[in-house]
Amino acid sequence: MAKITATGKRRGEYLHVVVEDGKVMIDGEESEVYDYVLKDEVVPIGGTFYPEPGSMMNIHNNLQHIFFDDAPKLKVEGDIGEIPYEEGFVY
Repeated sequence: MAKITATGKRRGEYLHVVVEDGKVMIDGEESEVYDYVLKDEVVPIGGTFYPEPGSMMNIHNNLQHIFFDDAPKLKVEGDIGEIPYEEGFVY
């Protein structure tokens, strides 16, 4: 099981976000308000790799790049997946 913890400012308000087992907790309370922007919206990593919607890698990418106003403090526990890599190819 993977767990992502993030703290940062969104629209001027500091939020503490924990994502585990597909559940999003905002400031200690389960919330579905941000499910679309965290789980379903897909932003490419490195401009060419698109993580699966709803995957922990996608949630991590969205928390890191589009959810918060500024760079958040992020902590990952467990395996959230890896970007594919092949010798000689750039993704």
